[in-house]
Amino acid sequence: MLVAWRISLSTPEAFHLKRLEGSRVTTCCGCGNKFRATTHDPLSPDPYNVVIIRKQIRAYTPRGYTGLRFTYKPESVFFHLKSSCVASQCSDPVNEKSLIISEDKLKLKISHRNMLKKEFGIIL
Repeated sequence: MLVAWRISLSTPEAFHLKRLEGSRVTTCCGCGNKFRATTHDPLSPDPYNVVIIRKQIRAYTPRGYTGLRFTYKPESVFFHLKSSCVASQCSDPVNEKSLIISEDKLKLKISHRNMLKKEFGIIL
């Protein structure tokens, strides 16, 4: 008797482009460097005041424990506008199809557009 198995692969989560203004984000999940030291510090200048966000299962080591643990639900992770930061944690590439720009594209400055073109090949 033959049994047919069907594997359904879900589509990967999309990447989102967001400004850091009004957020409590401080650290890049890819490289581990800080966007800013504390949430009360001033924002970095353009184009470094914009981050890439994605929801994914995160691996972490709780204080006082050894070994990795994983989150039960996908959580938001934040990355610099650098392909190396995203590639260190995600196997999916950032491209025009996978990046969702939630804010008005006209509000993005030339420096933001140039950084997206340089790092990911995305032309807006």
